[in-house]
Formats: sequence, structure tokens, C-alpha cells
Amino acid sequence: MIEVRQAGFSITRSLVRFLLERAANYKWSIQGFGMLRLYLDGDHEPRLNIWDSRYRIPNVSMMHTHPWDFASLVVAGELTNIRYVEAVPSEQHRIIEVHSSQIKPGPGGGLRRHAGEVLEEREVCRFMAQREEVYCPGDVYFQLADEIHVSLPSDGCITINLRERVGADVARTFWPRGTDWVSAEPRVATAEEVADITQLALRGL
Repeated sequence: MIEVRQAGFSITRSLVRFLLERAANYKWSIQGFGMLRLYLDGDHEPRLNIWDSRYRIPNVSMMHTHPWDFASLVVAGELTNIRYVEAVPSEQHRIIEVHSSQIKPGPGGGLRRHAGEVLEEREVCRFMAQREEVYCPGDVYFQLADEIHVSLPSDGCITINLRERVGADVARTFWPRGTDWVSAEPRVATAEEVADITQLALRGL
């Protein structure tokens, strides 16, 4: 059974390498977290992600939930995932205070939409970080839609993400008190960005 799983992962890596070597032939987008994205089946599932902190928007709000449950396979590199839970008074030394608001993810989303309509006013929340989860090539990790988390991948980390929508197309975003929210809204990636990020990722495959 282990040999079968290893063979399947080897094929996946080979297919990813095939795509990256021909990256200019595909339509990529880039998200403010520093994540180059390619949908492998039209505009839906699954999605290939390549992480590169050089392309992360300065001070972007990294802490968030999702409108979907997902499973993510690490193909190359390493990914650290940190989940957050509501603060417990007895753990004062671990508590962080952040602003929170609801957003509509994706292009054209954000804190405001439709001529300035606010999805939800910001509020102050208090959370604690759980232990860091570190995932390496071949590992799969799972995240429920309402779980608050921050993803911290190594540069060149490659993941394949499979999502299942849960409820409305909204999520929550969190950012440090005393600062402004910075959007990670995706946009079309330039040819130069695609070449630079994929070449870095190929060196780790």
C-alpha cells in the first residue's frame, strides 16, 4: 500500500513539473499572500498553488477563514499552518487582539462591494495560536471553512488544493489592532511573475 501511494505521488510531481515547464501556456492568477494560482479544471477544482513571499503584498492581512472546507496536498517545499481559537482568560500570555470583518473573497471582493456596501463593520476579537503544524512533500492537511488560520509556506512551496463550498461565499479576515486591513485580492499574473515564480518552484521539484 505504501509503495502504491509513493508511486501515485511520484506521478503527481511529474505532472506538476510538466505544467511548470510549460507555465507560459496557461492562465495564472496571483494572490496577495504571495501565491501563484492555476485552476486545473476550468475555473473550479482542483487548484495548483505556488508560494513565493517575494510577491506578498506588504502588511497583507494573512489571518482568515474560508467559504469552503479544503484538503491540500504538499507537492514540494514545506508549509507551516497555524490555527487560532478563541482566547482563554487563563492563557493571557498567549492572547492576541485583532480586528475582524467579513469579506467576499476573490476578484472584486473585499471589505466593500457594490458601490461602497460594507459587508460587516470591523470588531475586536481575541485569539490564541495553536501549535504549529508543519507539512512536507506527500503530506495532506485539512481545514474546515470556519477554522481561523495563517499559512506560512517556504518560497517555492507547491500545493494542490481541493475545496468544497460550505454556505455563502463569504469569509472572515483578521488583522492587528491599530493597523489597516490590507487586501490579498487576486489578479491576473504577468508573464514575468509566472516565469520567475515557476522557475523557483521547479528547482525544488
